[in-house]
Amino acid sequence: MHTPRLHDFRVAAGAVRAELARRSIPRREAVSVLQGGASGLGRTAAYERIAGLVPFSWAELVLLSAAFGIPVEVLSGSRAPDPSVVGT
Repeated sequence: MHTPRLHDFRVAAGAVRAELARRSIPRREAVSVLQGGASGLGRTAAYERIAGLVPFSWAELVLLSAAFGIPVEVLSGSRAPDPSVVGT
């Protein structure tokens, strides 16, 4: 039963990394957002989430969504990204 959860958070981390790359947003900017949000993550904890080593909380995905204008469903991996934003 643990494997699906493990897969789910890796999907979210992959989706976050893909969207950051697609929009040319440096990972350090995402780390800054996670550090400054309500969760107050440390730098290492934020990088661990982006790397897929630790699961994102829904609140953390919402923070990234609001900061970068990316739908939270895309960041969670539950919806495909909009191809029209590539390179913007």
